Amino acid sequence: FTLEWKPGCVIQINGLVADTDREALLDAVAKGLEISTDEVKEQKIYMDYSRGQKDGAVRFSEPSDKVAELCKKIASGDVTVAGAKVESA
Repeated sequence: FTLEWKPGCVIQINGLVADTDREALLDAVAKGLEISTDEVKEQKIYMDYSRGQKDGAVRFSEPSDKVAELCKKIASGDVTVAGAKVESA
């Protein structure tokens, strides 16, 4: 079984704070997309992250304009993760 990710489906996030968890990423994605956390789950947006790591990724099933918009919001600090601005997205 192999997953083939299409270009424009992943937001790589660097510089996450120590108390970040998947739920913090989920909340940030929901806020950035202006939807509920349940809607994030329904859209099968995957938080690729393990507690304690400094980097993670948000994976979407299909590329769209909302992926690029969310990336800009996270990179600029308009959307924070676990209450902190990340180094890059």
